[in-house]
Amino acid sequence: MPEKSTHEEMEQQVNIRKEENRSCRSVAETIKGLEKRLELEQAYRSAMHQTAIGLLQHTDLNDLLEAIVTRACSLAGTEHGYLHLYDPGTDELVLKIGLGRLKQAVDFRIEPGQGLAGKIWQSRQMLALEDYSGWSERDPDPRFDALRAVVGVPLKSNADFVGVIGLAHFEKEKSFGESALEILRQFAEIASLVLRRTMNYVDMQDELGERRKIETALKRRLDFERIVSIISSKFVASVDVNSQIDTSLASIGRFSEKSRVYLFMFDADHQTMSNTNEWCADGESPQIDHLQNLSMAEFPWIMPQILEGDIVEIEDVSGLPDVAINERNILEMQNIKSLILVPVRIGGKVDGFIGFDDTQKTGPWSADDVALLQVVSDIIGSALQRERTEAALRDSEKRYRALVEDMPAMICRFVPDGTLTFVNNAYCDYFQKKSSDLIGQKFLQFIPQEDRKKVKRHYSSLNEKNPMRTYDHQVIGPDGKMVWQEWTDRVLFNQAGTVSEYQSIGQDITERKLAEAALTEEKERLAVTLRSIGDGVITTNAEGKITLLNNVAEKLSGWSQQAAIGKPLKEVFHIVDEFSRIPAKNPVQEVLDRGAVVRLSNHTMLISRDGTEYIIADSAAPITSAEGKILGVILVFRDITEKRKMEAELQKIQKLESLGVLAGGIAHDFNNILTGIVGNISLAKMDAEAGKNIVSQLTEIENASLRAKDLTQQLLTFSKGGEPVKDILQIAKLTKEAVIFALRGSNVRCRFELPDGLWPLEIDGGQIGQVINNLVLNADQSMPGGGELIVRAKNTVLSPQNNLSLPAGKYVKVSIQDRGIGISRDHLDNIFDPYFSTKQKGSGLGLTIAYSIIDKHSGRLTVESKLGAGSVFSLYLPAARGKECLEPSAEPPLQSGQGKILVMDDEAIIRGVAANMLNYLGYDVTLASDGQEAVDIYRRAMETGSPFDAVILDLTVPGGMGGQDTIQTLKKLDSRVNAIVSSGYSNDPVISNHEKFGFKGIVTKPYRIQEMSEALNKLLG
Repeated sequence: MPEKSTHEEMEQQVNIRKEENRSCRSVAETIKGLEKRLELEQAYRSAMHQTAIGLLQHTDLNDLLEAIVTRACSLAGTEHGYLHLYDPGTDELVLKIGLGRLKQAVDFRIEPGQGLAGKIWQSRQMLALEDYSGWSERDPDPRFDALRAVVGVPLKSNADFVGVIGLAHFEKEKSFGESALEILRQFAEIASLVLRRTMNYVDMQDELGERRKIETALKRRLDFERIVSIISSKFVASVDVNSQIDTSLASIGRFSEKSRVYLFMFDADHQTMSNTNEWCADGESPQIDHLQNLSMAEFPWIMPQILEGDIVEIEDVSGLPDVAINERNILEMQNIKSLILVPVRIGGKVDGFIGFDDTQKTGPWSADDVALLQVVSDIIGSALQRERTEAALRDSEKRYRALVEDMPAMICRFVPDGTLTFVNNAYCDYFQKKSSDLIGQKFLQFIPQEDRKKVKRHYSSLNEKNPMRTYDHQVIGPDGKMVWQEWTDRVLFNQAGTVSEYQSIGQDITERKLAEAALTEEKERLAVTLRSIGDGVITTNAEGKITLLNNVAEKLSGWSQQAAIGKPLKEVFHIVDEFSRIPAKNPVQEVLDRGAVVRLSNHTMLISRDGTEYIIADSAAPITSAEGKILGVILVFRDITEKRKMEAELQKIQKLESLGVLAGGIAHDFNNILTGIVGNISLAKMDAEAGKNIVSQLTEIENASLRAKDLTQQLLTFSKGGEPVKDILQIAKLTKEAVIFALRGSNVRCRFELPDGLWPLEIDGGQIGQVINNLVLNADQSMPGGGELIVRAKNTVLSPQNNLSLPAGKYVKVSIQDRGIGISRDHLDNIFDPYFSTKQKGSGLGLTIAYSIIDKHSGRLTVESKLGAGSVFSLYLPAARGKECLEPSAEPPLQSGQGKILVMDDEAIIRGVAANMLNYLGYDVTLASDGQEAVDIYRRAMETGSPFDAVILDLTVPGGMGGQDTIQTLKKLDSRVNAIVSSGYSNDPVISNHEKFGFKGIVTKPYRIQEMSEALNKLLG
């Protein structure tokens, strides 16, 4: 490899020199900054020193007061100031001095708590307001309405309140910054001391009246001023704070002629303290070596006062109270007779104290002693604060350089025109450039042309009140593509107070921007969708924990989305069976297990968090990824409570209307049946007396009774409502029976077209019978003069695109056609609406109920009509899938049996009939009148070792324990109890679902011996 030329080596040396010069300039600028801060600190100390000396030159109280206000205004940069003095005679504050526009308020008096000065009087604390005119507690005097920024500081001497000094601005744009407030606070301390001394001096003149004492006091005051001046000037000029503390303690110790002067400093946690500096008079033994790392807890009386910022004066150590016995013992061991301690504040926080000891005498401490310690305390506190600040700045500079270079975030500094003055390694790496290629160049070159003015406007708007701002913008990346970056800019000021440069920290946020945009779009779509949905919506993750609830779901469940998120569904979505109250299956878990849509079962009840109950319906479905993986579940449900109640009420109302129409026909049929029963009983009695065979008459009586039972069963079937209780039935038989029942006593004849081979249906016979009954009654009323009714049924298969909006599959269509007056085209769209009717009489509920029932059976009810030509109502019901209905078989022969049977019924006649039938069949029978008696009998039988083989329990016992409660009690006695339920109400849920309630068979009233025989034979084998 060829050697570098001399020219290349020289050029490399020049570049190295340039880089070194830049580093030197940076270090020099930092040093200049520190020097400037020290100069400002020295200037501030000098100004405070001159202020103290200037105030002490005034011996006249009024002159001093005016000088105090004048100097305060000068220090804070305003011409408007005032000073209130406390008047003990009237217990008021009197405005003694007013400058600027406040001069007109001289002699204005206020009471405690009134206005700004009154508030300061009460709290003894500084109070500053940005806008006095908007302060709700301002003084109502109109002379102060124009005030804007105001500040007031209490003047105190020891614990005594002297007055208030205040400053004000009348211009809206002006205010008092933190530095002005700190200056005013410290100035108030000096002014308080001088004011108290002057007031004491005035009192001294009034009381003593002797020139010699005045001259002595003046001489001592001049010595006081000289010592303060020397101490202050030495601290300003010296960088060795510790040595100046020693010198200062010696000066004030000799001046005050005290035994010992010392400084104690606290540790960082304020748990221990150490004597750091000490001066002792001749003949006194130093104590500093023995007073290190003392526990502050050993001084329980003194230290709380010091930490609160109070001065501790002890005139006689031996006279300390019992609560200070620990301090008294420690001080007497050091032969201390009296002492005074003044807190030392560093940065506004008490971090130690300065004190005088007197080992020679007891007695009160003079105001000079207190004032001297306070002034020296402030000077030492300020010096220590400055020392700490300078050390912190040096450490901060070192940490800053190390931190900036190693940070992964991009960091740069630039001057107001955008020229870069510094970039860290991350900045160079991002833009794939060297530091030397970037320094001196404008960073705006990386900003698109259309955004450069906006970026410059962002950082140019920074100022002292708003020095920092974060914003994002697009940037031209190293590959020329647009990327997004986020930057936090901070303005930096030079010593003159003008902008020197800006520092900025940035990061690439392109991926975040893209994700935020996609997320925002998705959230907007989801929010709009959820707001537009009237149903409750709950989503869960793949673990079944809730991730979202919409407003309707919150209302129905009683849970807020915030409280529900992260909880398992069953904790929030508490669902049970409407009738049994047994907890329902978790629909989310079913979806997760099956991976398919799941519909909530009928009679599902949601119990809200506050106990409110809702009947609900709908479904849950899986949420899947593009790959088909289940990510969660969405549950959609609606409240159908009111709908269910309305349908039930509508059914009740419509049944009453229909029963009125049917009453005549039913009465006619019952009369015929009763005629057959009563007539045959009379014939049987006559034949029995004549010794003839009466079997034929008894058979006729039984047949008539069975007809009465069928008629009763039809009435019960008609009265049924609510959710369908389905069985596999043939529609032809049900239809024919319902039509004949509805046309009893009518002058309308019916023609049936019901072919064989109709598909079986899984339906509630009572409810479908009610639908047919309603349609037939409507047809009958549409033909008041009589006529023909045609009832047809046929199998039909619906295609996926059928116009009935029903699922494709097999259906049975039943049509009822009349030759009545028909329905106008205008009314056809409304005939299924509640209370809509074209008849003068009627509630208009029959067709509404019919439509609701068919809908619950997953079918459809339609109508075709032409005015004057009649109507055709058609109902479509889905065929039962893979099921066959049981055809009635020939009545089986009686089967005898054996065993112990317990019969419970509240009616004696029923118990007698049951006992006779069971005895005839060969069973041993025991009778009970209610559930409690049956339980007692059953228990005794078990205890005697002769238990019952079966029990027959009446479902309803007025005023006593019925069958449903009795079976639960018996199952606790004998989990294998064989129980048969008995009732005359076939529509009771226990009858239709007897196994669910613990029964193993049913017999309905009135009893037939064949049914009793079959039920017991099936149960006992």
